[in-house]
Amino acid sequence: MDILTENILESIRSLVISDPDDTNFDNDILAHIQSTMLPFIRIGAFDISKNITTDTSWGDLTKDTNILYSIKNYIYLKVKLIFDPPSSSSVLNWYTTEINRLEFDINFYVENEEVTNE
Repeated sequence: MDILTENILESIRSLVISDPDDTNFDNDILAHIQSTMLPFIRIGAFDISKNITTDTSWGDLTKDTNILYSIKNYIYLKVKLIFDPPSSSSVLNWYTTEINRLEFDINFYVENEEVTNE
């Protein structure tokens, strides 16, 4: 499936919970997804003036696939930490390190490249 047409909720749900068809936690997952958006809006990675809904696709955020995969991984890791935090401190440290690295890379990309939002 093309990332631009991939549904945000469905893709994050399939990564966060073991049963990707279980919709019982969709409202919680959507709230967590939404809470991760502010840093990207603030740095100009994408311009979205609406909430993420059950119908929002990754392409609704940006058409720039150079940055989109990093954004997807960042959102997944942040939601996973909130929704199902690891019990191991070493795994938690890895998540935190990876989140910080992705945030740095995304910031660097946005500051040094022309982000394609159309």
